[in-house]
Amino acid sequence: MKIKELINKTMLKKEKGSILLDLALFLLLLVMFIVILAYFGITLDTLISLLKKFFGSGVVYA
Repeated sequence: MKIKELINKTMLKKEKGSILLDLALFLLLLVMFIVILAYFGITLDTLISLLKKFFGSGVVYA
């Protein structure tokens, strides 16, 4: 219960607009990261195949 109360107090201290601003900033950074990766030709499929190679899980379809 103490953790829940602490979270509620922290959320009440922050203004609701500030929470939305944090979310918007996070989404903007995520989109920029995806655009930069796409510029260099690194797609999600490429990332998955690289992870499979790194962890050595089975056949890599590239």
